[in-house]
Amino acid sequence: MRRPLRTLSTALSARLRRLDERLGLDHGDRGEWIWAAPLGTLLGTVALVCAVGVSSGVGPALYVPIAVILGVVMLGMSVSYMTPRADVEPGDDSGGGDGGGGAPSPLAPAWYRRLFEATREEPAPRPRETLRR
Repeated sequence: MRRPLRTLSTALSARLRRLDERLGLDHGDRGEWIWAAPLGTLLGTVALVCAVGVSSGVGPALYVPIAVILGVVMLGMSVSYMTPRADVEPGDDSGGGDGGGGAPSPLAPAWYRRLFEATREEPAPRPRETLRR
């Protein structure tokens, strides 16, 4: 009985380690148990939306798709919070700017910074002041 459980555990551990490598995650000594948080987020979101749907009296055709979509979105957000500052370019010291000696604030992802720079508008020109004599 213990042999199949151990084999399943080893296979799951290997898959989660590959996923960690693919996403560029380093959990240190926390191991694979860190993945319980996103899984709990997914299950909790789906359960909460389904409970609200049942209590409100609407049909499952309405609240089940919403629960799945919200659960996947929350799962993605939870996994994104697990990622390190992988989008920071080497030598980029712009971690804050408050002048404090504490830890620098996290930077926005590189794709967001590029999008922000591409869509930033120029400030409106100031009206000329007329000289009074």
